[in-house]
Amino acid sequence: MIHLPEEGSLMDVRHLLVPTDFSEGSKQAFEYALEVARTCGAKLTVLHVVELPSYLIDGHTPAHLTTALRDYMQESAQQELARLLPEGAGTPV
Repeated sequence: MIHLPEEGSLMDVRHLLVPTDFSEGSKQAFEYALEVARTCGAKLTVLHVVELPSYLIDGHTPAHLTTALRDYMQESAQQELARLLPEGAGTPV
């Protein structure tokens, strides 16, 4: 259940940012943010950040392996995001 201020209050939600690591907790946060976005007619942006391990950027790993891992991590994140997005159909995400 969402508790929003009364109409005419100072709160005017137009855009929500919801970070995710694709854990169960962040999926629940996404669902809640999606409900708020729908209720308020707001845009929803989903953010997922990946930090490459330091040994990959310190030059200790061949470039082709670094690129392959980065591509794999990006593809995995895109697949996880695609699993979230069908739940957001009808809301600008």
